[in-house]
Amino acid sequence: MGRDTTNVFLHQTYLGGGFGGGYNMDVHRQAAAISAAVGRPVKVIRSREEDIAQDSQRPPIWGTYKASLGDDGLPEALAVHVVGEEKFPVFTQRSNADMPYLIPNRRHEYSVVQSHIPIGYHRAPGANSNSFFTEQMVDELAQAGGWDPLEWRLKLTEGHEPWQRVLKAMKEKSGWTTDMPRGEGMGCAIVDSHGTIAGCVATVAVSRRGQIFIDKLDFYINSGYVINPLAAREQAESSAIWELSHAMFGGLVIRDGRIVNTNFDSYPMMKIADTPPEIDVHLEMSEDQWWGGLGEPTGPPTPPAVANAIFYATGTRIRSTPMAQAEL
Repeated sequence: MGRDTTNVFLHQTYLGGGFGGGYNMDVHRQAAAISAAVGRPVKVIRSREEDIAQDSQRPPIWGTYKASLGDDGLPEALAVHVVGEEKFPVFTQRSNADMPYLIPNRRHEYSVVQSHIPIGYHRAPGANSNSFFTEQMVDELAQAGGWDPLEWRLKLTEGHEPWQRVLKAMKEKSGWTTDMPRGEGMGCAIVDSHGTIAGCVATVAVSRRGQIFIDKLDFYINSGYVINPLAAREQAESSAIWELSHAMFGGLVIRDGRIVNTNFDSYPMMKIADTPPEIDVHLEMSEDQWWGGLGEPTGPPTPPAVANAIFYATGTRIRSTPMAQAEL
């Protein structure tokens, strides 16, 4: 606006719920321009439709995996090709190139695409998208090699105490099984996000008409230490529901270069009736001189755990989101 920065003051409002939505700062520039034009203070409030249409969005990511298995059914080599936005290349590494699994030979490739849709951070960035296909890939590799998916993860993280602690707790406390009646399934996933290892075991039921019912979510968290267990559990529940809402129902529809589903009648969110009736959070701390975050880590493992459970219930793999649109 041509002003000296010494005459610019920011009065921060301490209000949660943005999760990176203001990354592009368009509304701030808009307010400043209007104020300068009229010569008076202004208050800018966007409608829901304008906010969704003009905001920065989570970048789309695509992944392709190929692997070869040895005589023991475990992978000897893995090739990964991820396609993502140029703006945030680091996002393609999280829960992908830095996956903990002990595979002797690995190759990770990344291709850049550009979009006319503004993109930004969107809670647990990178891990939220990559883990959806990474942790389903793990299940497919285990099944192809004749391994139980949870035992596979335990085997290929041997020596990683923080991961082993979470996986062993998942095995001992969740009632884990892949042997359930037709239409019911249990799936697992484990992800490192914000320095914290978070595992999820999801129990689902799928009706004959293909309706998905998430009956239970079990979380196992290792952030090294925890100060406030109640706050940790509340954060775990909220971030999981946040991510599950987007994975089940979220997705922008773009037509003629414009976002057309710009309100909640066309962009559905998870409602109370859709929320799992039972959510348990287990704190499994290593207490070994490292600290992780607790505001977002349970989000990324939730969708792949649900997707893996849906496979056991139906025999169908879900390759993309929103999962509610899958043909089951």
